[in-house]
Amino acid sequence: SPSYEATSLSELFCDLLNGTPVEKDKIAWVLAALGWEECEKFLLLSFWNSEGALTAEVLCGELKNFMTRGYSFIWREHPVMLIRESDLAETIAEIRQLISELSFVCGVSMPFSGWDELGVQFIQAEAAIRYCKGANPVSLCADHVWTYLTEQLGQIANVSQLYHPAVIALAED
Repeated sequence: SPSYEATSLSELFCDLLNGTPVEKDKIAWVLAALGWEECEKFLLLSFWNSEGALTAEVLCGELKNFMTRGYSFIWREHPVMLIRESDLAETIAEIRQLISELSFVCGVSMPFSGWDELGVQFIQAEAAIRYCKGANPVSLCADHVWTYLTEQLGQIANVSQLYHPAVIALAED
């Protein structure tokens, strides 16, 4: 089995987020290094606040120091964390406490197993942040799936193109 120690985990995950193709054996090596199984489902967590990159670095450091599950790194000045879906409940409880102290909100992607479209999971996590309401600092894309799907559909088609012909006929009368 080839060694990929020269490639940092963060670099590989950033490449995936950027849409850069990564060899399957490199991904397998990284998952093994993290103690994760290829057949597991994963989640991407994105964190946001209005303070900027310095605070993002602080949060990422705190995630690395205090979170026993997952892998945290910075991508385009955003703290990002990857976790196993099976660790979600425990991780969310820990994150709620940590981010409330640092004035962050967290968005959680839909579960995934394919690493080649990691950028989609980031978009989902960012959408979950936009949908975040009230006092809950953690928002799951799964809780807003219809809003997310409608938003995605609106980006690829004009909604008026989706009207049933009967609706168009009624509107013209």
